[in-house]
Amino acid sequence: MMRRARLAGSWYPADEDRLLELTGSGRGSGDLVAGVLPHAGLMFSARLTRLFFDSLDVSVERLLIVSPSHYYALGEDMVVTSSFTSAQTPLGEVAVRPMHIASAIVDDSVIAKEHGLEVFLPFVKARGGLEVSFLVLGRASSYDSLLAFEDVLCDQLDGRTALVASSDFTHYGARFGYQPYGHRGALEEVRKHDLSLAVQLARGEVDSVFPHHEETTVCGIVGAMATALIAKQRGLEGRILGSDDSASILGEGDEDFVSYVAIGWGGSIGHFI
Repeated sequence: MMRRARLAGSWYPADEDRLLELTGSGRGSGDLVAGVLPHAGLMFSARLTRLFFDSLDVSVERLLIVSPSHYYALGEDMVVTSSFTSAQTPLGEVAVRPMHIASAIVDDSVIAKEHGLEVFLPFVKARGGLEVSFLVLGRASSYDSLLAFEDVLCDQLDGRTALVASSDFTHYGARFGYQPYGHRGALEEVRKHDLSLAVQLARGEVDSVFPHHEETTVCGIVGAMATALIAKQRGLEGRILGSDDSASILGEGDEDFVSYVAIGWGGSIGHFI
């Protein structure tokens, strides 16, 4: 069964040539095997996402994409997967490997609608030969629940699978109900906050992040923390790939904006065996 492309022509170009200009093509030639990447429309996120894919370990054969749920209210500690075996993109179909997870709920409607998964598929197809697997996570009710999410992800990793957590960083302004820095100078304060948070994740300092993660508007923080835990456990080296924000990209004021940071972890893909 194929997951249909919902966002072509809106969140990213439906035209093949224009899409390839954004995504690039050809297999990566770096050492990255895990990452935290933005899930905004490609006009906002393509530059950062491409940095990851251009440095993807050449031996990677599958990408496990982990997203929060934007359209369905999931229960605490819930894991959702699907029965899809392929995914549509303007560049052609991507092979999808379904996962059999005892603790997960199979719900195709959640996976079918989720943009936090779809925005990466053009990058996957542009590089050819990669397949994907999809997971959507609910909020973690406790640190033990976060560790349980980590275990679920670890069970799906092998020596040919890379892990990506789908996460936009701070959503700031009245539109998002989040204005702790007021208005003047808020963009710079958010940049400092998000860079600090990204550095903690890159270092695997999840014990410091978890107690405060629900005080922010970072979307996808649970998957990001689980990925950071796995990377630290496997001895991967984390680094900040880049950052951006919608205010700067649009050339508009900073009353309402979203911040984006890309993190990558590198090392031998054998760390995931």
